[in-house]
Amino acid sequence: MLTAQNIDNFFSAVDSLKKYRRAEIKDNKGNSLINELYVDALPNEQIIKNCLKDNTTFLIGRKGTGKSTIFLRLEEEYKHKEQYIACYIDAKTIFESGISSEMPIYLKDKMPNELLSKYNLQRTFIQEILVQIINTINKKYDSWLDRFKELLGIRKAEEVKQKLTSFLQNIQKNEFLKDIELPVLKEVKIKNGNNHIENEDSSSTVGLSAKLNLVPETNSFIESREITQETNTKKYEEEFSKIFLRVFQIKDVVIQIKDILKILKVKHLIVMIDDVSEIEESAIKTFVDTLIAPLNNWSDEFIKFKIAVYPGRIHYGNIDRGKIDIIELDFFNLYKVDRELMEERAIDFTKRLINNRIDYFCKEPIEIFFDTKNESMDMYYEILFQTSMNIPRILGYILYYCHQNQLVYKRPINRKSIESAAQTYYENNIYPFFDKSTYSLMAYRDKISVLQQKRLIGLYIDKLKELKKKIITGELSSNMYDSILPFTSHFYVNSIFEHFLSTLELNFFITKYAELSDRDGRKVSIYAINYGLANKYNLRWGKPKGTQYRKYFISRPFDFSTYTNNFLRETKQIVCTNPACREIYPYDELEIFRRYQMKCPKCYGNLEIEFIADDLKDELNNIDSTLLLPNIEYSILFELNKAPNGVFARDIAEELDVSYQLVGKRAKRMDNVKHLIQRKHVKGRALYIITEEAKNKYFN
Repeated sequence: MLTAQNIDNFFSAVDSLKKYRRAEIKDNKGNSLINELYVDALPNEQIIKNCLKDNTTFLIGRKGTGKSTIFLRLEEEYKHKEQYIACYIDAKTIFESGISSEMPIYLKDKMPNELLSKYNLQRTFIQEILVQIINTINKKYDSWLDRFKELLGIRKAEEVKQKLTSFLQNIQKNEFLKDIELPVLKEVKIKNGNNHIENEDSSSTVGLSAKLNLVPETNSFIESREITQETNTKKYEEEFSKIFLRVFQIKDVVIQIKDILKILKVKHLIVMIDDVSEIEESAIKTFVDTLIAPLNNWSDEFIKFKIAVYPGRIHYGNIDRGKIDIIELDFFNLYKVDRELMEERAIDFTKRLINNRIDYFCKEPIEIFFDTKNESMDMYYEILFQTSMNIPRILGYILYYCHQNQLVYKRPINRKSIESAAQTYYENNIYPFFDKSTYSLMAYRDKISVLQQKRLIGLYIDKLKELKKKIITGELSSNMYDSILPFTSHFYVNSIFEHFLSTLELNFFITKYAELSDRDGRKVSIYAINYGLANKYNLRWGKPKGTQYRKYFISRPFDFSTYTNNFLRETKQIVCTNPACREIYPYDELEIFRRYQMKCPKCYGNLEIEFIADDLKDELNNIDSTLLLPNIEYSILFELNKAPNGVFARDIAEELDVSYQLVGKRAKRMDNVKHLIQRKHVKGRALYIITEEAKNKYFN
């Protein structure tokens, strides 16, 4: 029997699953519950055991796969290891805070103006990471001060403290860095021949990203200008990591950290870096080349990293790949070792995860929350896996929507309500990826890329709907097809196309489901479309059960390789960036050119991928450029538009996976300067409400 208390407890359980980032789960006394609530995706907590090895480790997984939760669990383990110091760093928050940092006056005119903001942002980021690492060592020293005095003697202990203080001041003080930085920048400026980038009209821009990325006046003008900008920008960006290595004297930093750790009898400094993939792509490269690789390679095993990244947004730099561990958290990569048991193991994780939260928060059998008169719990575990694809955060949202639509009315969760929740999650959280690109300040090329991805997923849906119709009408006949309601949620492509589907997969429109050889012996990748997307278009998700259907996914009608290839040929081409050449090559020759480092056969200039999309360019050109907003600001508006009664900063931050401080800072600007939102104080907290003007401009 469902009671009000049961329903409230269920909400607490699912709310803990859908929390973003470092939302630490604590009991009423403020004690961490991570040990009680952590559920490993592999038996016997194998992921945690692998992460605890004294190796640098990359955790690779899409948003919501549990990377931050793993870090929380690791921190608890390292607390009990006396010879270890563990430092957690939220790369995204540090990078965001650097956006509003003041630039040292002495940097003015030391490189093209259009690059100064980017340089200062990355400089501040590196600086703050070093400060956090040193502060962590400092805190550990202070907490063990009496022990260190006994171990080292009072005089030696004070010397260590002075060394830490001096070390920190040298990193933090711009005046100290100035004497090193100015000569280095002068060298770089001479080396690059004082190249500069033509300014755009700055009256309608916001910061560096706007200066470089406005929707253009004419297509040909912006394309040639972007290529010139990118070439000049890259010349300087290639120097960033070299500059920072010298400015922050990274070799000396490594030596000093090693010396201090040796004195303190510390075996390893473990640096856990979360959300690395959330920062700018160029900053990722600089970060790895400036800090991670040198500290990892030069520290004689003293410093080890645990780094959380997204698939496809990884830069290893000079890190020896043979000396690091890579742990992949997405469904296919996690369980692919045994193809026959992949889904069974994923469902088992879903079951353990849900039962753990229900047991802790509800103290009731899970069956009381589900309609088990008509369906078994095994069926519910299976469909919850299918709708979430093994991603705890998505699972939390789906159960949250079930709570809102079923349990609060004292109705048990059934299959239909789970499917409806999956569709709601798709419409509220996944599809907006396309909407946000319309009014977000981003590179023109990136906007076109997003719109082309929208067309590509639309093409796949149309083809799956067409397949469904052909099977139902008998135009396609086979003993594998159920002509009443066929399964049409999967498709496969030649594995060479995986790279081009990565954006759709990263944003959960599709998920890689399997790898097989098709009937022609080609290696192919099988993808499942998002369950909520399938439900939206009445496409039955999955495949028939039974060994006779094991090749269902690779029957020829589901081969979308030709559609994909034709789409790419019609929307992309390869162009030489040398203005004197500008030779154009067909896109299907990309793999050949990649083997030759993307060099033009005629002039040996650099080759780049260019979009063929005149209709999309026309569509973008019709957008009023004065409406363009930084992505975070449009995202805040998007969330407020869903809540007419207003939202608090912490709630917006949780939905957007950012800090509440960032939300507050941007919201203040959107109120005072742009008049897109209103702030009302409710019991000392700011409640944000979207204005009618903003609704009319962006959501009508």
